[in-house]
Amino acid sequence: MRKQLPWFKVYPEDWLADGVTLFLSPAQRGVFISLQAIASTSPNRGIIQAAPGTPYPPAILARRCRCKQGLLTTTLNRLQEVGKITIDAEGIHIKNWNEDQEVGQFDLEGKIHLPQRKKKGKVDTTDGQKFQAGKYGHVVQG
Repeated sequence: MRKQLPWFKVYPEDWLADGVTLFLSPAQRGVFISLQAIASTSPNRGIIQAAPGTPYPPAILARRCRCKQGLLTTTLNRLQEVGKITIDAEGIHIKNWNEDQEVGQFDLEGKIHLPQRKKKGKVDTTDGQKFQAGKYGHVVQG
């Protein structure tokens, strides 16, 4: 029997409307979701590392993401610019991993209590375009 692997939460509405993914190319979005999947299976969840305290060499991480090393580098640079990741001697840290992956607690009657998701405000971009959160949580050009 196959060992059950960890999973990670993705809210599709947030993924599509997020101001960060809005300014990633489709290829960079693919690398970003791969990085999140790798972070969910790392020894320290939320930190992309080959072993505790050991970051992946860039060439191996690019292979794990199934992309060229140049695309990985540009994606990591962009994610650092917008504050989604930090990189140090331990590895690549996905910002707010624990908060984003928080799972609800069950009470004594077996009912689940989910944490409240934060409401997103207006999205401000650095590219000179004006975007705002739409009525239904999507991003619209204003």
